[in-house]
Amino acid sequence: MLSIIVPFANSPQCLESLYTFTLDPDFEVIAGEIGRFACRHIETQGCSYVQAANVAAAAARGDELVFVRPDFLATFPQWRSTCFGVPTSLFRRVGGFNEHFRECCHDVDLCRRLKLPEPPLSVAQNRIDQLLLDDLWPTW
Repeated sequence: MLSIIVPFANSPQCLESLYTFTLDPDFEVIAGEIGRFACRHIETQGCSYVQAANVAAAAARGDELVFVRPDFLATFPQWRSTCFGVPTSLFRRVGGFNEHFRECCHDVDLCRRLKLPEPPLSVAQNRIDQLLLDDLWPTW
């Protein structure tokens, strides 16, 4: 089973696109806000993006976790290749995302801890998260 995690699903278009373009017959969507689609909801009020992602991942039933940003729109059936995914067992083995990160760089940190290929590192929108990553992995 595939667990699609949208920590802050404040866009019905995001959820609609996921249901439209997810071809896997066995999947669940776990969202942090109530939408019009049948999905499992988690309480994310007061959480950072990274904290909400961890809460949702803890509730996931799938073998694979795919994390989706709230502004994401799936536009083709292979949309998963554009999002961050990781086997659930590996994610849980290392305790999930480091919650010291607030909104970015958490996926790069996780990949480094797991010795997995890293997602492309875009320019960090949160300078504090970028500094934390640099501090944790100074010689990387």
